[in-house]
Amino acid sequence: MDATRRLSLLLPVCLGVSAVGQGLPPRSSVEDYSAHQSGANASIGAVRLRPDQVSKMFSAEIAKNYVVLEVAVYPKNAAIVDVRLFDFGLRFGGEQETRPDTPDQASVPWRENRGIQDRIQTTEEIGVFVGTGTDPVTGQRTTRTGTYERVGAGVGTSPDQRFPDPPAGPNPRVLEDKLSAKALPEGKTSHPIGGYLYFPQPTKKAKDGKLELTYSKDGTSFALSLPAK
Repeated sequence: MDATRRLSLLLPVCLGVSAVGQGLPPRSSVEDYSAHQSGANASIGAVRLRPDQVSKMFSAEIAKNYVVLEVAVYPKNAAIVDVRLFDFGLRFGGEQETRPDTPDQASVPWRENRGIQDRIQTTEEIGVFVGTGTDPVTGQRTTRTGTYERVGAGVGTSPDQRFPDPPAGPNPRVLEDKLSAKALPEGKTSHPIGGYLYFPQPTKKAKDGKLELTYSKDGTSFALSLPAK
């Protein structure tokens, strides 16, 4: 085996395993986050972004509909941690809990309300026809009259139905790119990684503003208390 091939095989081992995605550079230590806790294989740090920060960075719609957390995962003792969005949850007031949305879900929060339902339309036509021709028996030209009825069906919208105006706000594709670029990467990693998690606000307002970031993985679970604002 030549030296170049040996180097290519050894390089992934030397560098370790990295999750897929850009994310954010993790802070120098997990203690640099306002909330942090350690488990058997990893330490988790988190801090909440202020709504004005979210609005400036992404959009006012994201700031209104989401709680955005900067989260970092620090594997311990060279452990390989498989980071997944569904490992995290955000508990509001000790009651309701939501899971983070993906960037494509968060970029179009009005997705379900944008479409127009098509309607089946039927049409009915009744008319009179007049035809002339040559009688094959007598050889004389004759004129015949009669009626016809025709029924059709199609898919469409009624003539008086208005298409809704496009929702106000940023271009969803541009917004999704921004959200994706800073989202917490998913996948297996042996190195510290960081990024944002986008938690949808619950429909029912919690009795108090207490927030807890929950994490559960491989038998390790804990909750990090976060300030409400």
